[in-house]
Amino acid sequence: MPTIDLPAAGPATCIVVESRSLDGARIAVRITASEALSGRYSLQVRKSDAAGSAVMEQAGGFATGAGETRGFGQVLVSVAPAGELVLDARIAFNGTTVRCGHQRTDSL
Repeated sequence: MPTIDLPAAGPATCIVVESRSLDGARIAVRITASEALSGRYSLQVRKSDAAGSAVMEQAGGFATGAGETRGFGQVLVSVAPAGELVLDARIAFNGTTVRCGHQRTDSL
């Protein structure tokens, strides 16, 4: 199965959204489809800060309608403001895997 990096994703694109606050982060996968699609998503979060490190994984099915943007796979993680998060999200559909882009917002 080929893996495609954004933006050359064809009928679907995805982005992993990281919203940081003083005591943690909310992470979610957003999928936008130009046609009705179903498939699977996976999300891996690696956290490292003064309190320690952890790896969290989540996966499941998704379905979107044509022109729709939907959110899947929300994770809440406790992480210090200077802590590091490494995010890897992908969607798979019709024999293709797409690696998601990344968007971070801070409300520190």
